[in-house]
Amino acid sequence: MSLERAVTAVVAGSCVASLCYSAARYLYFHLSPSAGASDYDAGGRIVSSIIFVIAAATGFIATVAVVRSLVPDPWLRAVQILDVVGVLALLAWVTIDSRSRSMHPAPDGVLEIELRSPRELSSDGNSAKRTQVYFGNGRAEETAHTERIREENGAAILPVEMKVSEHRGWSVVVRRNTDVRHNFWDRYWFDLRMPESPAGALPWSGWIKPTAKHGWDVADDVAIRFRWVAP
Repeated sequence: MSLERAVTAVVAGSCVASLCYSAARYLYFHLSPSAGASDYDAGGRIVSSIIFVIAAATGFIATVAVVRSLVPDPWLRAVQILDVVGVLALLAWVTIDSRSRSMHPAPDGVLEIELRSPRELSSDGNSAKRTQVYFGNGRAEETAHTERIREENGAAILPVEMKVSEHRGWSVVVRRNTDVRHNFWDRYWFDLRMPESPAGALPWSGWIKPTAKHGWDVADDVAIRFRWVAP
Protein backbone atom coordinates (compact mmCIF):
# COMPACT_ATOMS: atom_id res chain seq x y z
CA MET A 1 0.00 0.00 0.00
CA SER A 2 1.38 3.42 -0.95
CA LEU A 3 1.94 6.22 1.52
CA GLU A 4 -0.46 8.38 -0.49
CA ARG A 5 -3.30 5.89 -0.02
CA ALA A 6 -2.52 5.52 3.69
CA VAL A 7 -2.61 9.29 4.31
CA THR A 8 -5.80 9.60 2.27
CA ALA A 9 -7.40 6.84 4.32
CA VAL A 10 -6.43 8.43 7.66
CA VAL A 11 -7.71 11.89 6.66
CA ALA A 12 -10.97 10.42 5.35
CA GLY A 13 -11.35 8.39 8.54
CA SER A 14 -10.83 11.47 10.70
CA CYS A 15 -13.53 13.38 8.82
CA VAL A 16 -16.01 10.51 9.06
CA ALA A 17 -15.16 10.03 12.75
CA SER A 18 -16.08 13.66 13.43
CA LEU A 19 -19.40 13.20 11.63
CA CYS A 20 -20.15 10.02 13.58
CA TYR A 21 -19.29 11.73 16.87
CA SER A 22 -21.61 14.66 16.10
CA ALA A 23 -24.39 12.36 14.93
CA ALA A 24 -24.13 10.25 18.08
CA ARG A 25 -24.35 13.37 20.27
CA TYR A 26 -27.41 14.58 18.39
CA LEU A 27 -29.20 11.24 18.59
CA TYR A 28 -28.34 10.74 22.25
CA PHE A 29 -29.52 14.13 23.48
CA HIS A 30 -32.58 14.34 21.23
CA LEU A 31 -33.88 10.78 21.09
CA SER A 32 -32.75 9.10 24.31
CA PRO A 33 -35.65 9.04 26.82
CA SER A 34 -33.20 9.42 29.72
CA ALA A 35 -31.09 12.19 28.25
CA GLY A 36 -33.19 14.88 29.85
CA ALA A 37 -32.66 13.40 33.28
CA SER A 38 -29.10 12.16 33.40
CA ASP A 39 -26.79 14.19 31.22
CA TYR A 40 -25.78 16.37 34.19
CA ASP A 41 -25.08 13.31 36.35
CA ALA A 42 -21.67 11.69 36.45
CA GLY A 43 -23.10 8.36 35.30
CA GLY A 44 -24.88 9.96 32.37
CA ARG A 45 -21.77 11.83 31.28
CA ILE A 46 -19.66 8.67 31.39
CA VAL A 47 -22.16 6.59 29.42
CA SER A 48 -22.68 9.28 26.79
CA SER A 49 -18.94 9.83 26.40
CA ILE A 50 -18.39 6.10 25.83
CA ILE A 51 -21.16 6.05 23.20
CA PHE A 52 -19.66 9.04 21.38
CA VAL A 53 -16.13 7.57 21.39
CA ILE A 54 -17.37 4.19 20.12
CA ALA A 55 -19.28 5.90 17.30
CA ALA A 56 -16.24 7.97 16.29
CA ALA A 57 -13.87 4.99 16.48
CA THR A 58 -16.22 2.81 14.45
CA GLY A 59 -16.49 5.44 11.74
CA PHE A 60 -12.73 5.95 11.64
CA ILE A 61 -11.83 2.26 11.46
CA ALA A 62 -14.49 1.44 8.87
CA THR A 63 -13.53 4.35 6.62
CA VAL A 64 -9.80 3.60 6.79
CA ALA A 65 -10.46 -0.04 5.96
CA VAL A 66 -12.65 0.85 2.97
CA VAL A 67 -10.22 3.40 1.51
CA ARG A 68 -7.20 1.15 2.02
CA SER A 69 -8.72 -2.01 0.60
CA LEU A 70 -11.78 -1.32 -1.54
CA VAL A 71 -11.35 2.04 -3.27
CA PRO A 72 -9.88 1.52 -6.78
CA ASP A 73 -6.86 3.60 -7.77
CA PRO A 74 -8.83 5.72 -10.30
CA TRP A 75 -11.18 6.81 -7.49
CA LEU A 76 -8.43 7.77 -5.07
CA ARG A 77 -8.23 11.31 -6.44
CA ALA A 78 -11.96 11.81 -5.81
CA VAL A 79 -11.52 10.65 -2.22
CA GLN A 80 -8.66 13.11 -1.77
CA ILE A 81 -10.85 15.94 -3.03
CA LEU A 82 -13.52 14.93 -0.52
CA ASP A 83 -10.81 14.86 2.15
CA VAL A 84 -9.91 18.48 1.41
CA VAL A 85 -13.57 19.51 1.50
CA GLY A 86 -14.05 17.64 4.77
CA VAL A 87 -11.00 19.23 6.41
CA LEU A 88 -12.11 22.71 5.36
CA ALA A 89 -15.61 22.03 6.68
CA LEU A 90 -14.18 20.83 10.01
CA LEU A 91 -11.99 23.92 10.32
CA ALA A 92 -14.99 26.16 9.60
CA TRP A 93 -17.10 24.28 12.15
CA VAL A 94 -14.40 24.53 14.83
CA THR A 95 -14.05 28.27 14.19
CA ILE A 96 -17.78 28.92 14.40
CA ASP A 97 -18.19 26.66 17.44
CA SER A 98 -15.33 28.32 19.32
CA ARG A 99 -16.85 31.75 18.70
CA SER A 100 -20.28 30.61 19.88
CA ARG A 101 -18.69 29.25 23.06
CA SER A 102 -16.73 32.37 23.83
CA MET A 103 -17.48 33.77 27.26
CA HIS A 104 -18.32 37.33 28.26
CA PRO A 105 -17.03 38.62 31.61
CA ALA A 106 -19.86 39.38 34.01
CA PRO A 107 -19.95 42.72 35.82
CA ASP A 108 -19.68 42.93 39.59
CA GLY A 109 -22.95 41.95 41.16
CA VAL A 110 -25.12 39.06 42.25
CA LEU A 111 -27.88 37.32 40.32
CA GLU A 112 -30.65 36.56 42.78
CA ILE A 113 -33.12 33.82 41.91
CA GLU A 114 -36.29 32.72 43.65
CA LEU A 115 -37.64 29.29 42.72
CA ARG A 116 -41.33 28.58 43.21
CA SER A 117 -42.13 24.88 43.31
CA PRO A 118 -44.50 22.43 45.02
CA ARG A 119 -44.22 22.64 48.78
CA GLU A 120 -43.40 18.95 49.21
CA LEU A 121 -40.23 19.30 47.12
CA SER A 122 -38.76 22.30 48.93
CA SER A 123 -40.55 22.63 52.25
CA ASP A 124 -37.39 22.14 54.32
CA GLY A 125 -33.64 21.65 54.02
CA ASN A 126 -33.86 17.88 53.47
CA SER A 127 -36.54 17.89 50.79
CA ALA A 128 -34.86 20.89 49.14
CA LYS A 129 -31.96 18.60 48.28
CA ARG A 130 -34.27 17.10 45.67
CA THR A 131 -34.19 20.44 43.86
CA GLN A 132 -31.08 21.99 42.30
CA VAL A 133 -30.74 25.47 40.83
CA TYR A 134 -27.64 26.59 38.97
CA PHE A 135 -26.44 28.95 36.27
CA GLY A 136 -27.02 27.47 32.84
CA ASN A 137 -24.61 29.11 30.44
CA GLY A 138 -21.27 29.99 31.96
CA ARG A 139 -19.40 29.89 35.26
CA ALA A 140 -20.93 30.88 38.56
CA GLU A 141 -20.91 30.11 42.26
CA GLU A 142 -24.41 29.20 43.41
CA THR A 143 -25.64 29.40 47.00
CA ALA A 144 -29.08 27.96 47.78
CA HIS A 145 -30.46 29.48 50.99
CA THR A 146 -32.47 26.54 52.24
CA GLU A 147 -32.64 28.20 55.66
CA ARG A 148 -34.72 31.00 54.09
CA ILE A 149 -37.35 28.82 52.40
CA ARG A 150 -40.80 30.35 52.79
CA GLU A 151 -44.33 29.47 51.75
CA GLU A 152 -46.56 31.56 49.51
CA ASN A 153 -49.99 30.50 48.29
CA GLY A 154 -49.31 26.82 48.90
CA ALA A 155 -45.93 26.81 47.14
CA ALA A 156 -42.40 26.83 48.52
CA ILE A 157 -40.05 29.70 47.59
CA LEU A 158 -36.34 28.87 47.58
CA PRO A 159 -33.90 31.84 47.35
CA VAL A 160 -30.66 31.25 45.43
CA GLU A 161 -27.73 33.62 44.93
CA MET A 162 -25.38 33.30 41.97
CA LYS A 163 -22.04 35.03 41.67
CA VAL A 164 -21.47 34.89 37.91
CA SER A 165 -17.88 35.22 36.70
CA GLU A 166 -18.46 34.80 32.96
CA HIS A 167 -21.28 33.83 30.66
CA ARG A 168 -22.40 33.37 27.08
CA GLY A 169 -26.03 34.23 27.74
CA TRP A 170 -28.13 34.56 30.89
CA SER A 171 -29.99 31.40 31.79
CA VAL A 172 -30.84 29.23 34.78
CA VAL A 173 -31.31 25.47 35.04
CA VAL A 174 -33.58 23.83 37.61
CA ARG A 175 -33.51 20.09 38.29
CA ARG A 176 -36.11 18.23 40.33
CA ASN A 177 -35.80 14.68 41.60
CA THR A 178 -39.29 13.50 40.74
CA ASP A 179 -38.57 9.79 41.18
CA VAL A 180 -36.24 9.13 44.10
CA ARG A 181 -36.38 5.36 43.72
CA HIS A 182 -35.08 5.44 40.14
CA ASN A 183 -33.07 8.66 40.59
CA PHE A 184 -34.97 10.36 37.78
CA TRP A 185 -34.61 14.12 37.47
CA ASP A 186 -36.77 16.50 35.48
CA ARG A 187 -34.84 19.51 34.23
CA TYR A 188 -36.03 22.93 33.19
CA TRP A 189 -34.33 25.70 31.23
CA PHE A 190 -35.09 29.36 31.91
CA ASP A 191 -33.94 32.14 29.58
CA LEU A 192 -33.42 35.41 31.44
CA ARG A 193 -34.15 38.61 29.55
CA MET A 194 -31.05 40.50 30.66
CA PRO A 195 -28.52 42.67 28.84
CA GLU A 196 -25.13 41.11 28.15
CA SER A 197 -23.53 43.35 30.78
CA PRO A 198 -26.03 45.02 33.13
CA ALA A 199 -25.00 48.62 33.77
CA GLY A 200 -26.74 48.69 37.14
CA ALA A 201 -29.26 46.97 39.35
CA LEU A 202 -32.29 45.29 37.78
CA PRO A 203 -35.57 44.92 39.73
CA TRP A 204 -37.40 41.68 40.30
CA SER A 205 -38.84 40.19 37.15
CA GLY A 206 -42.23 38.60 37.04
CA TRP A 207 -42.57 34.85 37.54
CA ILE A 208 -41.44 33.05 34.41
CA LYS A 209 -42.08 29.45 33.41
CA PRO A 210 -39.57 27.06 31.83
CA THR A 211 -38.57 27.74 28.24
CA ALA A 212 -40.05 25.24 25.80
CA LYS A 213 -36.92 23.66 24.38
CA HIS A 214 -36.33 20.30 22.75
CA GLY A 215 -34.84 17.84 25.23
CA TRP A 216 -35.97 19.88 28.24
CA ASP A 217 -39.04 19.53 30.42
CA VAL A 218 -41.87 22.01 30.94
CA ALA A 219 -44.23 22.28 33.90
CA ASP A 220 -46.87 24.63 35.25
CA ASP A 221 -45.91 24.13 38.91
CA VAL A 222 -42.33 25.42 38.68
CA ALA A 223 -41.31 29.01 37.99
CA ILE A 224 -38.56 31.45 38.83
CA ARG A 225 -38.09 35.17 39.11
CA PHE A 226 -34.80 37.04 39.18
CA ARG A 227 -33.10 40.33 39.81
CA TRP A 228 -29.59 41.70 39.44
CA VAL A 229 -28.06 43.30 42.53
CA ALA A 230 -25.19 45.67 41.73
CA PRO A 231 -22.65 46.72 44.39
